[in-house]
Amino acid sequence: MPTTKLQFCTLFFFGLKNLQECYTPMWNRISAANKNIACQYPDDADGNAFRTVFEMFIRESGYKPVDGGPYTDGTTDYTAMLTKFKDTDSQFFSNCALPPDFNIFWRQAHQQGWKPRLATVAKVLLFPADTVPLGPLVNNIATNSWWGPYMPNKSSLDPGLNAAGLVKEFQAQTGREWVQAIGSTYSLFEVAHQAFSDVSDPHDKQELANALHNVHYDGMCGLLNFAAGPAPGVAIIPPVGVQWKATGGGRFPFEMRVVDNTLNPAARLGARLEPTNP
Repeated sequence: MPTTKLQFCTLFFFGLKNLQECYTPMWNRISAANKNIACQYPDDADGNAFRTVFEMFIRESGYKPVDGGPYTDGTTDYTAMLTKFKDTDSQFFSNCALPPDFNIFWRQAHQQGWKPRLATVAKVLLFPADTVPLGPLVNNIATNSWWGPYMPNKSSLDPGLNAAGLVKEFQAQTGREWVQAIGSTYSLFEVAHQAFSDVSDPHDKQELANALHNVHYDGMCGLLNFAAGPAPGVAIIPPVGVQWKATGGGRFPFEMRVVDNTLNPAARLGARLEPTNP
């Protein structure tokens, strides 16, 4: 419940309502024959939450969810689901599948001739490693981003370090493409620093718990205010819409580029929103 206060827990991220507010502007900008959104939601905790809540938000956005039906994680044949999506001529796609399941599904979708105008996925394709199994089939699939070099965020611990600088240092030291998690991981230390700075006794668990729930600062993940809600100890990071774009021979084959910054206008746009399939 929104009023529940977990004594020793806090969270900074976003919820399904924020996800809907991130995806709807992208849906609205893609011309399509109808507003049917194919939904690939498994029979697990995440899938059932999307089925119960996100489909309601889809309807509130003026679109029609076409639920492919609950399926078991690890399913390898999506023919029946894809037939339903083709029969309803679903022009958009939403999911929250496990990455291996989505990879199989997406390959079968192309093999069986279902190619939605815009795919907006969740829980998959959040990190560069997720793009490798699909190769070119990942191009112009849209998802959400809560952090990246396009954010204007700056460290609260090192005034000379911003999001772009953290990405640069990460890639230089590891040789790997940046991932969104380095920003939120960095902020864990910022949150801890803020809380410990506000207590008289760092060994007093209750005082520290109270300080955590009142953390309010601007740092690597932007403005975090645990006291403001939407629930006690929860701060929202507004996501932006991104698409995976081929780099055309760059250092890495695909990269996230911001195509819609409705929820965070300060995020730098990096590319034009394009249909996943022409």
